[in-house]
Amino acid sequence: MMAESDNTADATRRLNVKKQTLDDAYAIPANFLEIDVVNPMTTIAAGKKRYTDYEVRMRKGV
Repeated sequence: MMAESDNTADATRRLNVKKQTLDDAYAIPANFLEIDVVNPMTTIAAGKKRYTDYEVRMRKGV
């Protein structure tokens, strides 16, 4: 069990991670996915059972 966790630590230690600057963090994204959930329609089934359907609109930006 201990050898497995040692291998994981060795594997992650080798990763070359670039530090993120504030300019990178707050820059305009290269791409994005915009999701809108609209038009809720609540249906009452037998008795007190209810469910709501929604329309989901997605737009990919580049």
